[in-house]
Amino acid sequence: MQSISILLAVSTPVVILVSFLCLIAGAVLCWLAQHMMGNSRLQIAEGKVKNILDDARQQAENVVKTAELESKAEAIQRREEFEREAAKMRDELRDLERHLTKREDTVDRKWETVTNKEKNLDERDQKLSQREREISNKDKQLSTTLQEQRSQLLAY
Repeated sequence: MQSISILLAVSTPVVILVSFLCLIAGAVLCWLAQHMMGNSRLQIAEGKVKNILDDARQQAENVVKTAELESKAEAIQRREEFEREAAKMRDELRDLERHLTKREDTVDRKWETVTNKEKNLDERDQKLSQREREISNKDKQLSTTLQEQRSQLLAY
């Protein structure tokens, strides 16, 4: 009861002043609470933005790495395909060279055969010419001998 009497004893201007001071203190506390909550929300939002940006950067790096790996794989695949085609062409060239070498050998053998036959024919031709000369010489000798013997027979 004593506290009620003290309250009544206090004057109205003091009550108004205390009420006004409490109101200002409440307003300052509300403003501080909102400001802290706003800063907290801003920090949370900034954190989310930072996380989103970090995720986006990481995804971009992943996309770039993936693209690089794919391009390297494609380059390797193209190089291997080129090497296979080059090897195939080299094999075909080797086969053609072997074929041409065999053909060249065949032509060389035929040429050698023809050359030998020609040489043999030339030798035969020379032998025949020699024999013709010999036969012609013998024919002349026989004719001369025959005439000498005829003249000797006629002389007796």
